[in-house]
Amino acid sequence: MDMQMPVMDGLEAVRVIRKLEKKTRVPIITLTANAMDTGKTKSEEAGMDDFLTKPIDRKALFSILTKYLGHILEKDETEEIIPETEILSSPADILGIFDRKKAFAFMDNSESLLKELLEYFLTSTPEMIKELTGELEKQDLVSSERIAHTLKGSGRNLAMKKFAETAFELEKNCEAGELEKARSMLHALEHDFNDARKIIIDDEFMK
Repeated sequence: MDMQMPVMDGLEAVRVIRKLEKKTRVPIITLTANAMDTGKTKSEEAGMDDFLTKPIDRKALFSILTKYLGHILEKDETEEIIPETEILSSPADILGIFDRKKAFAFMDNSESLLKELLEYFLTSTPEMIKELTGELEKQDLVSSERIAHTLKGSGRNLAMKKFAETAFELEKNCEAGELEKARSMLHALEHDFNDARKIIIDDEFMK
């Protein structure tokens, strides 16, 4: 259960589910970018059974699945090992633009999966930034916060630290009702995206 969703957030959703349950309790796992203890406490109080942070760590995910669904998981599904691919670091890693090595690790060293997600990122992000710009122009901070949250998640999942941090700052500005500060972050967000886009397009494995 994602903690932050439009209309009804994860905490409210799990409270509703728990009220509807009768005899059988459905395991519900919190999925959040907030690794703070307060987030975990709130999840437990709402009725969540366990806690996972984003970006998702494969071993942690399968550990949780085994804990609650071990009786229906095949052994080879939980013990599958994907050979590591040697990925060299680059200046872009140090600058936080795109950490290729970390991104591969997030994808279990699957070049095809990473390539697919990066291609989607390159095509969808400009549209999302355009949508975010429109929502800020309309002074809709709720929708703007949601879009910024999604962009932050994309950046973190693809190891684009700088882009994710800028999106996070914009998200916090929206949450705090600071419209002008949020608007001022748009240029930085576009700049960080363009930096990442250039690095990705020039990467050999994308060709």
